[in-house]
Amino acid sequence: MRFHAFTAAVAAISALMAAPVQAVVVIDDFNTPQNFSSCNFPGFSYQAGDMLYGDRLFSGGCSKPAAGGAITVAGGLASYGAGGISQITVNALYDASLPPGSGDAKQAVDLTQAGANDRFAMRIMVSNETRFTLSVGSASESASLQLDLPVTAGFVDLALPFASFSPASAALWQGVTSVSFQIVDTTVSPGGLFSASGEIDFIRAVPEPGSIALMLLGLLGLGTLPRRRAQETPR
Repeated sequence: MRFHAFTAAVAAISALMAAPVQAVVVIDDFNTPQNFSSCNFPGFSYQAGDMLYGDRLFSGGCSKPAAGGAITVAGGLASYGAGGISQITVNALYDASLPPGSGDAKQAVDLTQAGANDRFAMRIMVSNETRFTLSVGSASESASLQLDLPVTAGFVDLALPFASFSPASAALWQGVTSVSFQIVDTTVSPGGLFSASGEIDFIRAVPEPGSIALMLLGLLGLGTLPRRRAQETPR
């Protein structure tokens, strides 16, 4: 009986680890397709879908409008690219009040999920050096984190702790009304040309790995309590 109980416990843990943890807040899994020519600045492209707040807005621009520059979302990947330009800027915004001018009231999301989450998880591949800025905002404050990303041979998983954003308070993460990211080229010298490209797999707010393990162990412990009590009951 003990062996069967242990086997069942191992199977339960395996199933829990394979299933998505409820505390995860998906900012964007890039499953909703969208195309945007970023050199149409100050134009924008709005798309409703299965990302945070159900909205995604792209905007941006190039310093040479005749050059090619775009971001394309398809098949769970966001691909950005531009060639022969002196600067590219792409902005993506997730906001409860989108689309612009809709008059929708801003909503607030607790990205910490009652304290379970403490960081953003992100998978990205950078073909040319890129300055990536991730920003969050609430009704009363905002904070951001800026990274200069080197070229990578493949996809790299990044963990971006909430505590590394500046400036930020605990209250900010509990009432987030918008999340945005910006991609800007960082390699070009004045008057030079630049070719930017890369791909983003996902952006999510997640628990630290240790929190997930503790959550699973806690669930397992709760599941074994009735059995222990039954075994300890005098006959």
